[in-house]
Amino acid sequence: MAVVLSNLFHFLISLVLLMVVLTLDKFLFDHYSFLQTCLYLLRFFLVIPVIVWLTILVSGFSLLFSALNVRFRGVNFIVQALIAIWFYATPIVYSIELLPEKLRAFLYLNPMTAVSEMFHFVLLNIHPYSFDLVLLGLSISLMVFFIGWKVFEKESKFFDDWV
Repeated sequence: MAVVLSNLFHFLISLVLLMVVLTLDKFLFDHYSFLQTCLYLLRFFLVIPVIVWLTILVSGFSLLFSALNVRFRGVNFIVQALIAIWFYATPIVYSIELLPEKLRAFLYLNPMTAVSEMFHFVLLNIHPYSFDLVLLGLSISLMVFFIGWKVFEKESKFFDDWV
């Protein structure tokens, strides 16, 4: 959890810098008035629940894979490979609409798809592809956290034996 919170701190610093750049872009290049810019800044408060959601998801995966890594040493290499694949399976720089309908169903199972859609909504005012996607992503994230927490709790009794 220390690694998760440490990276959360770095993420928050980067996010604040991004918000400053986005606000300056709206004010200087899109010629927003001062009032429009203030309203745009207020929109950034919607990012707080998305950050909490992301932290819950990452914490669940961290608890799950750290417990499994202590028991099975090869899990670390599998996780590294999965993260690289997962990055390309998450629509961060591309839109869901670019994919064929058959592949979109698989993206619904990726909770990071919903998280990235919510970040697009809050920061760039791009509406989410589907509200069902957001609810399913949130549900999967909560399940991942609960499963990770339970597995970590169950396996932590044996950590000293395995290490």
